[in-house]
Amino acid sequence: MSKKNFTKDSSPKDFRTREKYFANELENPDNYCFIRDQTLPSGVLDISSCQYDAPIYLSFPHFYLADPYYLKIVHGLQPNSLLHKSYIDVELITGVSVGLAMRVQVNVHLEQNSHFVDFENVISGIYPVFWIELSAEIDDNLSKTLKEKMDNQEDWLFGSWSTFRSVSSPVVMGFYKIQKQGQNMERKATSVRSD
Repeated sequence: MSKKNFTKDSSPKDFRTREKYFANELENPDNYCFIRDQTLPSGVLDISSCQYDAPIYLSFPHFYLADPYYLKIVHGLQPNSLLHKSYIDVELITGVSVGLAMRVQVNVHLEQNSHFVDFENVISGIYPVFWIELSAEIDDNLSKTLKEKMDNQEDWLFGSWSTFRSVSSPVVMGFYKIQKQGQNMERKATSVRSD
């Protein structure tokens, strides 16, 4: 087996978030409990019921994978899969996560309100407040250690298999000889009876 660096040479399985996580109920029926406003396009998840009815919505940063409707209200957002996707890379042999990035944007729903000066000219819609990222990638040192452990495991498995073969071969040969001797004795016994 070739020696590989887990992060640079192998192909870990990439588990990434998809549009359905923040899709409306029409596109993803599993999100029915997060949908209060049936008219909102997909791309945000209403968590106001978890936030004491504060109009808080979650999405991917810059409304990545969201309906273009959200980008019409706020200018300057540029969804980019490299910067805004969430994913976990898992090395398939060990099940170890070799890289991950969890990214989420917190948004607030604002309504135009003539009773408050600050909200008189607001276009009603969902506005980003901030987005956060939690990311990690296995470093070269840990990758090397993991690779060594895997190599040792392969050596151990090969050694175990070799030991098993070494021990089992004489046992199998012994059984074979016993069986052959038994057949020979049976033939001799049969020939003695026939005489």
